[in-house]
Amino acid sequence: MIYEERRVVLRRGALPDYRQIHLDRAWPALRSVGARPLCLLSGLIGLPAEETYSFTGYRDIATWEDLQQDAVGAASREALAERAGLIVEESVRLLRPSDERPNPETPATDRRAVYGMRRFSIRPEDWPDFLRYSAAGVWVRIEAQDARILGLFRDAATTNPLGVTLLTGYHGAAHWEATRGWRERPAAIAPDLWELGARAASARNAITLSTHVCLMNAHWPEDS
Repeated sequence: MIYEERRVVLRRGALPDYRQIHLDRAWPALRSVGARPLCLLSGLIGLPAEETYSFTGYRDIATWEDLQQDAVGAASREALAERAGLIVEESVRLLRPSDERPNPETPATDRRAVYGMRRFSIRPEDWPDFLRYSAAGVWVRIEAQDARILGLFRDAATTNPLGVTLLTGYHGAAHWEATRGWRERPAAIAPDLWELGARAASARNAITLSTHVCLMNAHWPEDS
């Protein structure tokens, strides 16, 4: 699959209207043509609320290109016009999903209110090790603390450094803070699991050139 990351900066105060259009009209339209809308996020900490990101999966790049021509939702031109009036700027980047996440479906029980959208820069040759340290170590520990990994992506184009995006869900900002690896081990987490996560995080940090995270509010359709 190929994933589209769409960044949309909205006019001040336009988030509620944009959210409604995206979830009530765009999301069903995407699903009707076989695309997979993964999430809609808006800035909470580190980005303004008017800066939004949506992630959508397509079967392949040819399918994505075909749907650009069709505008995915051209059946509702009025909705597209409404959306255009809310936007200050818009851009798209293409991403390749990892072999581990996203899962084929995201059950409602795995959805979270807040997501850490973490960007990494790594050397392209380190991608297999980065994925292994994440999936077999860091994620095991963090999901034991009731966080949920939504998706791990790399830029579709191979560049040096390579851009990597990780989406991890939390119940809130305090939950995100509680999962930081430098904090004291929670009593509910087994020592060997905590140590596994710590070793994997250290190994991943060693091959990470740079990283930063923004906390984002998640928006989900009510009927999916």
